[in-house]
Amino acid sequence: MPERYDAVVIGAGLGGLTAAALAARAGRRVLVIERNASIGGAATVYRNGALTVEASLHELDGLDPQDPKLPLLQELGLADELAFVAPAELNQVRGGPLDAPFTMPAGLEPALSACRARFPRHERALQRYFDAVLAVRGAASFATAHMDDEAWWLRHLPEAAPRLWPLIRHARATLGDVLRGLFGADEAVKCALAATLPYYHDDPERMLFLAYAVAQGSFIAGGAHYPRGGSRTLTEALAARIREAGGTLLTGREATRLLVDDHRVTAVEHRNRQGGDPRLAAAPLVFGNAAPTVLAAMLPEPWRAAFLAPYARRPVSVSLWTVTLGLSRPPAEVGVEAYSTFLLPAWMTALAD
Repeated sequence: MPERYDAVVIGAGLGGLTAAALAARAGRRVLVIERNASIGGAATVYRNGALTVEASLHELDGLDPQDPKLPLLQELGLADELAFVAPAELNQVRGGPLDAPFTMPAGLEPALSACRARFPRHERALQRYFDAVLAVRGAASFATAHMDDEAWWLRHLPEAAPRLWPLIRHARATLGDVLRGLFGADEAVKCALAATLPYYHDDPERMLFLAYAVAQGSFIAGGAHYPRGGSRTLTEALAARIREAGGTLLTGREATRLLVDDHRVTAVEHRNRQGGDPRLAAAPLVFGNAAPTVLAAMLPEPWRAAFLAPYARRPVSVSLWTVTLGLSRPPAEVGVEAYSTFLLPAWMTALAD
């Protein structure tokens, strides 16, 4: 007989843990299934000899009043529980087309002033760049705040339209389009402004400006924040909320099959990764915090094509690779001056490289 829950979550990364914590806090009986021995996905910390290593999540953007993450942290009671360290600078960029290192400070006015001082001939274009990025971010935050309230949109559509104009205006523009329109062929200023492009692992000529501006605008408006104690403090706090509300987290168990009844996923089969008999967890709501292709493989054959159809034209995303180097001397002695430092290779002459 299946074990019965109100919701089952496949995958205990930050997305799965957040969904599970919100559902558990709303009074739902929740089960989280994680194939690995630990939870958090890339949001974790591990030790290697004398090194304590942050696996991936080295900072969060925003956490200002416009940030849609902030209400989630507040709703889960984490906004005051977690402590964050905010670096004075967003990043430093070295190499490539830049003849000297450039440091981007946190905060709109300091960032704009630093850019104007470094690239004085682009003073007006820089103002337009920051205005555009923050306008898109503001419009996206406005839309997010009301996205679940259809009645609100019907009552306020005339006044909402101007707020959404930045999204409409830049709907089809790529990051390359916007930077080229503002700065022409000056690749140094482009690399200074868009140093975080490696985070997205995308081509500026294909990446939509909207996708870039929402996150970048959040860093500019709210700054960068590192959870004190490492990202595992965030992971552990979410797990604690799930358990406090009576939820269950199972690690070392892999979801292997999704059962479908009347066009809905109704249960998840899962088994111990070391072997053993499978167990069945039934629920009216199933969250899949895993790659679409992984989830599709769990579905019965007749349902796989329909499930994957929305992703058919999208390229497969890059895998996460990191190399961690431990320094035996203070980082400043080897030239690392900012918390986030981007080292561009000598052969790089354009942002698109």
